[in-house]
Amino acid sequence: MTEQRLDPLILAELKELLEEEFPELIATFIRDAQQRLELLALAIETDDVSNTRMAAHSLKGSSSNIGFAQFAQLCHEVEEAAKALQLDSCRALLPALVVEAEWVLDQLEVMISES
Repeated sequence: MTEQRLDPLILAELKELLEEEFPELIATFIRDAQQRLELLALAIETDDVSNTRMAAHSLKGSSSNIGFAQFAQLCHEVEEAAKALQLDSCRALLPALVVEAEWVLDQLEVMISES
């Protein structure tokens, strides 16, 4: 995957704009992403196309808003596969999505500790 993993300009702009509220934004994203990833995995496991699509869509938007482009792209691919009723494709994408999510969450934890 050649997509840029992180757009540092988006994060820098958010940090400048939000100032002391930036760590709370990041902490909220972390909590929300962890919950939505769990929901996504459960939805895929139970063949729940609707919740698979919704969880992937939500993760795509929030991760894109804070600059995690590769994670957002993977979420987009899961969302599109769910729309096409291709849950086998969703299952195949889930391991890469989880690995990327771990990287994203690790990066954000570092940002919070440095704030």
